Amino acid sequence: MIRRWRWSWSGKMDIVVLDIELENESGLNLLRQYKDQKPNLPIILNTAYSMYMSDFKTWMAEAYILKSSNIQPLIDKIKELTSIPANYGRKTEQYKS
Repeated sequence: MIRRWRWSWSGKMDIVVLDIELENESGLNLLRQYKDQKPNLPIILNTAYSMYMSDFKTWMAEAYILKSSNIQPLIDKIKELTSIPANYGRKTEQYKS
């Protein structure tokens, strides 16, 4: 089930992850609306459709990431655009010599 979330422009948002093909709306129209209201708000397009990569409307987004079973590229881009350290949240093992 797809849910549409409405939010107030007065709310604090650090980043938007947006799909292009939505049930009742065009993600590209939403991208334009977000950028018109908050030009510095980072937006990532995360979609299964590679055909939109060359569409100049997508160039307003800070990143275009194709959906896959590996979500690490999306996580890394979110961390990069929100200034979260790249290794934050990753489990690392330390070996003693």
